[in-house]
Amino acid sequence: MCERKRGVIVNIIGLAGERHTAQYIAGTMGNASLMAMSRALGGESPDYRRARDRHSNPGAIETDRQSCAGKRARKRNSATKTAGAN
Repeated sequence: MCERKRGVIVNIIGLAGERHTAQYIAGTMGNASLMAMSRALGGESPDYRRARDRHSNPGAIETDRQSCAGKRARKRNSATKTAGAN
């Protein structure tokens, strides 16, 4: 890209890079670092004319991690309601 002086890098990054949570600290750190890299490279892009770096946070997308977390939360809530009924 530097030699051609053009091109685009697009990073699709999880929202945890903007909304930090201790429960997902590893993912938060990874997402935040990718966002910082995109911003740093994007800031340099005028030096390479048409070479650009962009990132996008598309919002909630159902992934295996989120599906499993949802199942655990429903199970936990169900157990709490059952314990409260006794």
